[in-house]
Amino acid sequence: MWQGGRGVVGSGCYPTASARDHHLMPTIICDAQRLAFIHIPKTAGTTISRQLKTALPHDPDFAEGWTAHPELGDFYNDHRTLRQISLTAPDTLEKIRDFDAIAVCREPLSRFQSALGQYLRNTSGEALASLSQSDLAALVDSILAKLRVEDLDGLPMTFFRRQSDFIFHDGKQLIDHLFDFRDLGSLSAFLESRFEVSLDTGTTFRAANNHAWKQRTNRPLVRLVKPLAKRVLPDPVIARFRNRSVAQFKKAGDQRFDRVLDAAQRRNFLIDYYEEDFEICKRLEPTAVS
Repeated sequence: MWQGGRGVVGSGCYPTASARDHHLMPTIICDAQRLAFIHIPKTAGTTISRQLKTALPHDPDFAEGWTAHPELGDFYNDHRTLRQISLTAPDTLEKIRDFDAIAVCREPLSRFQSALGQYLRNTSGEALASLSQSDLAALVDSILAKLRVEDLDGLPMTFFRRQSDFIFHDGKQLIDHLFDFRDLGSLSAFLESRFEVSLDTGTTFRAANNHAWKQRTNRPLVRLVKPLAKRVLPDPVIARFRNRSVAQFKKAGDQRFDRVLDAAQRRNFLIDYYEEDFEICKRLEPTAVS
């Protein structure tokens, strides 16, 4: 039976210092180019902001790590909602109003599944696809219980915040360039034409795939055979086997996720909870909305 932590430092729910320093990538506020990239969790933000961080100067206020705030609670510095930015960095909010502000949006149920995987990696180190259907249902229900009462305090729940919280402030849309997660090529073309920044979108799912592969191969027999396979098999063969294995592993996990959502009105609750996010995604064509 899956059992989650309590959402406090030391419970296993918060990333380690090394994870905070090396995994999370910042929201980008670039004065020189008058560009703001708002990093909505689980929308390929790590892939995008890692490259923007290299290509552009940015505000160090959005460095990796997290902050314990007396009013807002704990939050990731690079995953602040617009309300959090307004209370912690009001000058930055004005820049977002004035600059070319961009963000990526993702179909909410797909994003929720990705958020579950991130939550699980942060709290237990497991891969979502490794859970049994009953354990997955217990995990989903524990998250839905928090969403029902709007209990989003603590770092692990960051990934389940509505995307609209990163796009709207006081009823006004501040992010003027929204891109569909399924069409990152349009974002790449926008950055190239407007800011002369090239973006490689082919590495979006590498972290999740690497984690799934580690879970897939973390078995006694596989650990025994793996060193021998590396010695005798060509790298392309190993790569094909790895890709096929990860695809099968994730497909089985996707099927369990769909079955869990279809039971106990879970899917209907999520559709209602993320209603505004669904509307945002519906308005997005496979090209940028400017």
